[in-house]
Amino acid sequence: FNKSSENMKEIKNNSVQLVITSPPYWGLRNYQTTNQIGFSDTYEEYLDRLEAVWSECYRTLSKSGSLWINIGKRIIKENMLLLADGVAERAEKVGFVLKDIIIWHKPVAVPTSGKANFTDRYEHVLFFTKDKRNYYLNREIKDQINDYLDGTANIHHYGAHHHHFPHWFRSA
Repeated sequence: FNKSSENMKEIKNNSVQLVITSPPYWGLRNYQTTNQIGFSDTYEEYLDRLEAVWSECYRTLSKSGSLWINIGKRIIKENMLLLADGVAERAEKVGFVLKDIIIWHKPVAVPTSGKANFTDRYEHVLFFTKDKRNYYLNREIKDQINDYLDGTANIHHYGAHHHHFPHWFRSA
């Protein structure tokens, strides 16, 4: 989907099986697009806009569908902000069930920590479903997640970004 996901009216209700996303981090990067999420928003505005995205994801996902969100933390003026907490809270607010939190270890980390903190070498992958019991988790994907967590997955390169993604965790 190549536009803001705050409004996905082109996509029918309950028609999507899987959503994988890595939303912009609050106040971190200017993508040089009009009305981008997170760059000039306050933190509450950022969460409100992501809540609109999660609401649209909820609407478009099938009953057995799932949502995977890759998000980390921000350190601002030596204060840590766990973005995953606010993101998870807002996804749950629209009806999603948080099924698991996976720690994505980044062996090739970009130093973003400054003098007062360690190098950021992980991010959260939040796994949500619409229903506590009725959801689809393909065995092949589950095995690949386990390989990834065991450190046996391959490093994949996407443009200028070099990340330790499982091969299924990439855009088409």
